[in-house]
Amino acid sequence: MKKLFVIALSLTVSASNLFAAHQSPAQKKAKTQKTDTAKVQYTCPMDTDVIASKPGKCPKCGMNLVKKETSKAPGKQSNSMNHKH
Repeated sequence: MKKLFVIALSLTVSASNLFAAHQSPAQKKAKTQKTDTAKVQYTCPMDTDVIASKPGKCPKCGMNLVKKETSKAPGKQSNSMNHKH
């Protein structure tokens, strides 16, 4: 009886993994669009108020724009901002 239960359980897990791994073309396209629309911003190291959606040159100083670092924990402030005197 245990053997039958183990076989049935493993078949159920295998089937659910098979269906979970299969995606329709519409699902794949939606997933691709989500990653494509992720906001990547570029900024000038010297003029941080300059923000662009693609790499290029800063219109103020001519320096190359670099990818803007995004905070992994939004809402958290650095220690220097929270430090009270």
